[in-house]
Amino acid sequence: MNTNATDIDSTDEKHKETLRIWYEFLQRALHHKNHKVDLQKYAQWKLKRNQPFEKWWSISGRNVLKSILPATPFECTNFKSDISSEKYYLIAIPRQLTATDAGNYVRKLLLNKQVAHVKSSISASLSKDSEIRHNNLRKYLFAYDCHQKLLEEFRDERVSGANLLSMIRKSYLDNNISPNLSERMPPALYGQGRSPDSYEYIYSDDDSQAIAAARRYVKKANQIILNVEKGHFP
Repeated sequence: MNTNATDIDSTDEKHKETLRIWYEFLQRALHHKNHKVDLQKYAQWKLKRNQPFEKWWSISGRNVLKSILPATPFECTNFKSDISSEKYYLIAIPRQLTATDAGNYVRKLLLNKQVAHVKSSISASLSKDSEIRHNNLRKYLFAYDCHQKLLEEFRDERVSGANLLSMIRKSYLDNNISPNLSERMPPALYGQGRSPDSYEYIYSDDDSQAIAAARRYVKKANQIILNVEKGHFP
């Protein structure tokens, strides 16, 4: 099946958006006093604090994206083509070996580094087993920012779930062009039996599930930041 230009552009934009969100989490990690980013992992990124994503993208981002995307698998029929050894281990396996023996053979080659252009990767990487859901990552980041504002306000004292939910709802309302908060805010933060447009009063009975969701979003964001500082996303 042929892939048209529109599909390619759409895919590129999706990868760029993934990198944008990664970059935003990374900036949070760089600014937080309790986080230490492994800058060796991000050497190619040429990071600068507070640099807007689009400016960074034009300078370094395009090349970074190429380096973190997984290599495209090739089929046996394409083996005769010129394959870059920067993304692949070029290994010749004797035909007479069984599947088990072939596996042991490859393992031995890798352990002994008897492979052409073996190159250990120390750069940042996307988590291979994770499905990237941009909307989820954005809501985690949004909740994280609200939580950080409250920590500053309360001087790093414990933030209550009610205060957190109130801040998140208020921030969604302040950042929304539409007066209807529910058009943008995640449904899990609505609460039961009440309009989420009112953020000033939080009731434990009606809003218990929404409070739990807000706390869960912050927890998710903190875990992602821990991953990002080590060079992995998400």
